[in-house]
Amino acid sequence: MAAKVTVLSLLVEELNSGRVKVVDLTQPLDADTPVIDLPPQFAPSPGFSMQTISHYDAKGPAWYWNTIHLGEHTGTHFDAPIHWITGKDYANNALDTIPVRKLIG
Repeated sequence: MAAKVTVLSLLVEELNSGRVKVVDLTQPLDADTPVIDLPPQFAPSPGFSMQTISHYDAKGPAWYWNTIHLGEHTGTHFDAPIHWITGKDYANNALDTIPVRKLIG
């Protein structure tokens, strides 16, 4: 019986052959991450901040975790058409309704 071809197996094959190249655009999040600077009449976006909840201590002896606070447009992100007034009336304008094939190319 032939192996079932899946999107994942095709992607792995293309990556291994060098026909597909992945470019990582991810930017680290920290206090120096740039934040959009809007004109004063608009609400500002908060920058990135992080507070420790526990660090292998009495608050959490077996784990290290944090609370992070940031505006949704901080760092690497994707804006769906619904984000902008010019895209608010498009069909399939939200991240969960945009066909994945529209995001690859």
